[in-house]
Amino acid sequence: MRPHTCLKLGLTGVLTVAIVLLTPLQAVAQTGDADQPPPRSAEQTAADLQLVFDRHVAESRCEDPDTRLMRHFAPVISQLSKTAILYAIPCTAGAYNIAYRLYMRETGEIGGVTTLYFATWSGEYGWGGTDLLFNIDADGPRLSAFYKGRGLGDCGTDAKWIWRDYAYRLLRYAAQDTCDGVQSENWPVIFEYPPDANKDGSAQ
Repeated sequence: MRPHTCLKLGLTGVLTVAIVLLTPLQAVAQTGDADQPPPRSAEQTAADLQLVFDRHVAESRCEDPDTRLMRHFAPVISQLSKTAILYAIPCTAGAYNIAYRLYMRETGEIGGVTTLYFATWSGEYGWGGTDLLFNIDADGPRLSAFYKGRGLGDCGTDAKWIWRDYAYRLLRYAAQDTCDGVQSENWPVIFEYPPDANKDGSAQ
């Protein structure tokens, strides 16, 4: 990994992405809806990103985001709650998988940056934990990750979470160890959160 200053060199481009993604949320917040996050200035967003990058450099063994390869992949940013924001920083990139390390930035009274960890599963080892998710998609409090065991995407893992209060709740985890042409919708479901356990139906 290159020195910390190299991460700061790429901060301007990352900040632009962050401002674009957060602008709709800021516009909603300015309507006065108490359930919406308060607007954040460009300076606050830059400070948030620097805190995340500081944690990323201190903890991870990821590739430098400022290399020629990694600069093609922007961070994923999503508003989780009124005071929580997800920052997913690209870690490594391969032929068909992009790994991200995920952080939660708390902007309320508690403050700070928290590294997020997730459950993982394989037929050989069972359940484990990881600080990396692959090929993620974040939409507000919802998060999904799809790891491809090979380019055809007929093996790997497919998982979905939803943010609840202060952590992600695992909703569904499917896995296919053998690459034999089975599409992800037909993979064995290893875990599924009971739909009737949520009064709001968020596990549906």
